[in-house]
Amino acid sequence: MIETLEAIKDTLQVAIDSGTQRIERIHGMVVDYAKQHARETHGEPVVDRKSVYDLVRAINRELGEAATDLFEMVESAQAARGANRDREA
Repeated sequence: MIETLEAIKDTLQVAIDSGTQRIERIHGMVVDYAKQHARETHGEPVVDRKSVYDLVRAINRELGEAATDLFEMVESAQAARGANRDREA
């Protein structure tokens, strides 16, 4: 029982750390975009649409990688629980 709880705790820690890193990267992408592409013409902000879509694609890739990480964590946790059940039986 304790081993299962320990595995769940470890999985949660890894998931939170990974999620925090992903959020930090996405935040960095948005800040970098704003610094590089925000400019004004006659007092009005001008946005290059292509660069906005590039930003969205980059964020989408980051979210896809985060989902893959999550799937791998779930699989690892399931394997650990299965191993614990086998030991207890």
